[in-house]
Amino acid sequence: MMKMKKLLVLMSLTSILTFGSTASAMNDADNIPRPIHVNVNGKFVQTDANPEQVNNRVLVPIRALSSLGLNYVWNSKTKSVSISSANQNKIVVTLNSKKATMGDKTVMLDVPAQMRHDRVYVPVRFVTEAFGSKVQLETIRQILFVTSENNSNGKNNEVGTDLKSQRQAAISLPIQASFKLINLPNRPYSGESYSFAEGKTDGYLYSDNHTATIVNIKDGKAIAVGQYVFGALDDFAQVAGNIKNNTDPILRSYGADATGFKWSEKGEVTGYYTDENGERAMLKGLISKNYEDIILSIPDNK
Repeated sequence: MMKMKKLLVLMSLTSILTFGSTASAMNDADNIPRPIHVNVNGKFVQTDANPEQVNNRVLVPIRALSSLGLNYVWNSKTKSVSISSANQNKIVVTLNSKKATMGDKTVMLDVPAQMRHDRVYVPVRFVTEAFGSKVQLETIRQILFVTSENNSNGKNNEVGTDLKSQRQAAISLPIQASFKLINLPNRPYSGESYSFAEGKTDGYLYSDNHTATIVNIKDGKAIAVGQYVFGALDDFAQVAGNIKNNTDPILRSYGADATGFKWSEKGEVTGYYTDENGERAMLKGLISKNYEDIILSIPDNK
């Protein structure tokens, strides 16, 4: 019986990491870049184009500034963008220049505003921090978290009573880790997935098809407790944090009966769970660009 349970856990964990194997082969040819999603004050926001990293700095298209609570005006003659907040603070950045003005002061940027994919991109850290917000790029999931002074991501975890909204709140928290994370070379993006214990919202297993991260939710914080990478024969090729091998008790919650959600490289959302007959069932959602839509409503409070 113990061997069977172990096999079911391994099969479930393997499926979490390999659901996009077909997509991965296609991505090798398509070379789909991994998207950077944006979360503002605990809510994911949809942008017309994904942020991008340039010289280890994150740039966002100027159209995304409205979702960050800022206004902008593009001057085609001077090739500059005037950005302001509700209290009329204003900064001006010029295309391909590291010089910017903040009020009557000239400041220097690490990365200039630039044209990318027929859109004007600006450095998000400088822009948001100039207006009193904090910026964090969580490297595990490549999510850009922006938090204004009068808001907190943690508060969002307390709202909502249904499983869907609570799970959305859980993934809307930036993951923190006290151990050295597994750092693998860049690989083709082939989607990602979350796995929750049936009927639970206080932790999840996240996978990007290469590395899996186990996260606990406590006191409005998302804490990574361990990571692993599969190797040959379903063994773990690499581990980090509070996890030793594929029989670790911490993995039991994410075994054969776990409720899972998958987001493909094309934005296709799929959910899976164990139905009332003990059979694995699947839900197919819409193609969505809003990251929180990866969490679907699962029947029977699963």
